[in-house]
Amino acid sequence: HLNPPLRQLADRGGREGFKHNMKISVVIPAHNEEAFIGECLKRLSEQTRKADEIIVVDNNSTDKTVAVAQRYGARIVKERTMGIIYARNKGFNAARGDIIARTDADTIVTKNWVETIYKSFVNKKNNLCAVGGVSIITDTPLTDTPKYFSYFYYKYILRFLSGMYQLRGPNMAISRRMWYKVRKELCVGEEIQEDIDLSYHIMRYGHVLFNPRLIAFTSDRRKIRNPLSFFVIYPVRNVIMLATHWNYITFIKERMKHIPLFNFNQIIKRRLRMISSYFSNRKFKNSTLPSPARGGKKEGLQ
Repeated sequence: HLNPPLRQLADRGGREGFKHNMKISVVIPAHNEEAFIGECLKRLSEQTRKADEIIVVDNNSTDKTVAVAQRYGARIVKERTMGIIYARNKGFNAARGDIIARTDADTIVTKNWVETIYKSFVNKKNNLCAVGGVSIITDTPLTDTPKYFSYFYYKYILRFLSGMYQLRGPNMAISRRMWYKVRKELCVGEEIQEDIDLSYHIMRYGHVLFNPRLIAFTSDRRKIRNPLSFFVIYPVRNVIMLATHWNYITFIKERMKHIPLFNFNQIIKRRLRMISSYFSNRKFKNSTLPSPARGGKKEGLQ
């Protein structure tokens, strides 16, 4: 149960501006991440702006995940029900910060990651509810893919397919006020992609910001070990997400029709004008350029 002041904040849906002294919690769900979580926490300890608390949600680990996390001073929260959704919810509910950031145990964020989240909320006031960025995969054949490709994928391709900027678990943050607003509405189930589901529900109330300066280097090891998940399971889950959230997608696209990316007529007209303008300018320039004369001199030039 929320106390009256916090309930009032939740009911506003995170629409008011943020103060410069707000606190940031970082939540990391973990199940048997002994081999990876140390590097993740080490980078979080090296931030240009320190997180006010780091929460590791132990989701029934049987290795030394908890011991490694405690060595870095993380706050340990237990979640007995297996699953990323339950672990995330446990950590978000336990967070004390005004902003709840989330990353994964096998992810290494940039040294200004927390500071970038902080500045995103301070500079983008009013209706900002969450922020996401670029997640770069580090252990696939596309490891050397330039950062701008990931930027294009997250900003344009995913936005076009779903009608919105999608939050990604390894690299995101949400205001605590918005979390309390949507947490009871979120879907639960093995077929649910929890970060996309959260994105859809947030967009009903406010704005999700894509910040290309928010960068995290993460792993796709589970998909590499089980290619079936990449080629079958995840595509099926995406279809299920689209089907079960179609009312959200319709609502979001209706709100964002004014953005050229979602209006094909505007795209085509703008591109045609650009092409026409390009060739017109080129024709004009060619008609006024002096032509080379014999002997290496140019006609019309003194």
